[in-house]
Amino acid sequence: MASSRVRLSSFLFLFQHCWNQRLNYILSLLLLLQRTPVIRHLMELPRQLAPKFADILRLTAPLSFTAGATHSLTGATGVVPVKPSVNPAAAKVGEPFTWVFRTTGEKAKSYSFDGLPLGIVHSGVVQNAVSSIGGTPTEPGQYKVRIIGWENSGQRGSKTPAYTLTLNITGGLPPVIDAHPTGGIFNEGDPVELSVAAAGSGLAYQWTKDGVALSGTASQNEVLRFDSVTPTDAGRYAVEVSNNNGTVTSDTVLIEIRPAGSLAHWEAVHGVSDPSADPDGDGLTNLTEYAIGSDPNVASAREGIPKVRLERLDGALELVAEFAINPEATDSLVEVETTSDLSHPAWTALRHGENGASISAQNDTLTVRVPATEARQFLRFTVKLR
Repeated sequence: MASSRVRLSSFLFLFQHCWNQRLNYILSLLLLLQRTPVIRHLMELPRQLAPKFADILRLTAPLSFTAGATHSLTGATGVVPVKPSVNPAAAKVGEPFTWVFRTTGEKAKSYSFDGLPLGIVHSGVVQNAVSSIGGTPTEPGQYKVRIIGWENSGQRGSKTPAYTLTLNITGGLPPVIDAHPTGGIFNEGDPVELSVAAAGSGLAYQWTKDGVALSGTASQNEVLRFDSVTPTDAGRYAVEVSNNNGTVTSDTVLIEIRPAGSLAHWEAVHGVSDPSADPDGDGLTNLTEYAIGSDPNVASAREGIPKVRLERLDGALELVAEFAINPEATDSLVEVETTSDLSHPAWTALRHGENGASISAQNDTLTVRVPATEARQFLRFTVKLR
């Protein structure tokens, strides 16, 4: 009986010794794993383990969670660059730049940024915690970019500590003009575009007319557009192209406008140029065809012949002559002259209101009335430019 008690006592001593050793191992393991997700699963073990072991878990779990709270994204060390990306990083204005990064440990599903320079944006793609920023920088300088990894998409859930990327952007080259604007002669009402082609980064444009900067955003693009030019748009144009590294000015070009109702405009529309020429051979010069409103490329001599008749008005006989005119020919002048003897003509200018003469223009007809007091009387219509 005594020997049985001794054996039982020895067994209990050995059991107690082994149990204490096991508890020491378990406690060491918990402290080692306190920064990992394993502790979450260990919290379920009290239901299955002995009450003494459960008490140890309840004591060590708060310690584990308190220490782990210093890392917002559990199990993640933070954001790190992915080779060949380095920190600090270097970039140049006007040149493409990419910087790749990821989180260590647990994988972030989204990122947030603060301090990105102009021209640099997040790619918006996160694959296996790997993502990137990139673009073409437009402003030189040193930038501190803060990057935070998030547990869930949409920048939700726990997060990593902020990681700071130092990005040094150096200046680029001044602009270079590859193609200068081209001037010309245009008809009033025509759409006109002046354009410049320039190379460089962060380019800004400013068009000038006769040496004065034009106002409005339309004059601050590489193309200066006129939907419908007017005579006031005529002038000398140039464009200044600039960036942070310098300014260059284009060649100056001349814009000329043929006003509507001008001979130059009419000639351009009909493809003729010499006022004294008669391309259709109908006996009417281009100037005459312009003044009467006929086509210089289609024979129409009859349109240039005045219509003459005699009329009696209030008992008095009048010579009436009607001459076709172009109401849009604002720079042409039709003069009327009279004589009574063609053998020795002495043409006299006929003026409205003199010696009973009446001259009036309505729409496309010039009407002349003179008293028919002589046996013979002749009228002549001549066309001149004002």
